[in-house]
Amino acid sequence: MSYLSLHEDCVGFRSTPFSMLRENGGATRPYSVPADMRLKGSPLAMDVVAEYGRRYLDIRYDFNFKHVFGKDESQLLRTDLLNSLFAGRKRFTSVRLGPTEHQGLQERSRTARYDLQCTGDQGEQILIEMQREHQDNFFKRLGFYGLRLGSEQIPAGKEGDNFPLPDIYAIAILDFDIWQGMELPVELQDEYINCYGLRHIKTCHGYPINLELVLVELRKFHKGIDELDSRADQWLYLFKNLHHLNAPIFTDDPIFQKLFQLTEYNKLKTEEGQMIIDRERDMRNIQRSWERQGMEKGIEKGIQKGMKKGLAKGRLEGIREGQQKGSKQEKLLFVRKLIQRTNFNDREVASLAGVDEEYVRGLRADL
Repeated sequence: MSYLSLHEDCVGFRSTPFSMLRENGGATRPYSVPADMRLKGSPLAMDVVAEYGRRYLDIRYDFNFKHVFGKDESQLLRTDLLNSLFAGRKRFTSVRLGPTEHQGLQERSRTARYDLQCTGDQGEQILIEMQREHQDNFFKRLGFYGLRLGSEQIPAGKEGDNFPLPDIYAIAILDFDIWQGMELPVELQDEYINCYGLRHIKTCHGYPINLELVLVELRKFHKGIDELDSRADQWLYLFKNLHHLNAPIFTDDPIFQKLFQLTEYNKLKTEEGQMIIDRERDMRNIQRSWERQGMEKGIEKGIQKGMKKGLAKGRLEGIREGQQKGSKQEKLLFVRKLIQRTNFNDREVASLAGVDEEYVRGLRADL
């Protein structure tokens, strides 16, 4: 099996000038509800300002991501996002939604649950994952998802004798360092969209089927608004900054204006908006608590071990080891709190805590 990065620079899309963005109020200053909205007396609008001072959803949360892109009315958004990521190598004219849960043939086979599963206009099968928190073995998880999606495409009987396998694309939009603890190839250190496919080990010639894994690494994307030179850049800028904006940008673009409409808190139904706000706030609070407690315990254990060694080097190593041990214990407690104090399902708990779903199910069964 071989490995190859197929990243290509996106070309051919003109970004909105920075001066226009400033005129449109695109700077990330605190948001306040306009007077005409306040006069309407929307309770959701006032809650948003009181609690967050934000106007738009943070689409890096997977449930917000699904709320925006997982609707039939969002077909143009999905299609445009995918076309921007493939940057001319592949072009879709439409992308329709499909089932997001796929059970293996065996009773004990693991169920694959995707954030989004789509079918392209040529039958291409595409899954998209939005992952904000670190999760162990994510490389393997994405590979498993792609393989499971491919395994379900060949029909039984004569209809499947020619193995009509469509192109398979597994895409992960990540807001954590997926390379943590690994040596990142030098060539990829600044590349934030990386595509991997089946290639000959020696010559890198492509295998004559298309199974592609795509990593969109938001942590590597550092461009400012006046540095965007591709459609993909614009999308990634919005993924990272949409929830900081106080007014729409790219105002001459109907695709992005649709995005702003779907993500504006004040345009959500009251019940739906409050649920999103509550879940987002709960996840932030729990995550902050977990990180703080884990760090405190880890540092305390590390200092104790470092002091026993009596050396500066030993102290630093002890702190690191203590942090790791404290983190594992806090992760266990964190998962238990999520199970006991929220109504999150196993997948949501696993996604937030960065653990396997089987781990969550095991803990839930023991409680």
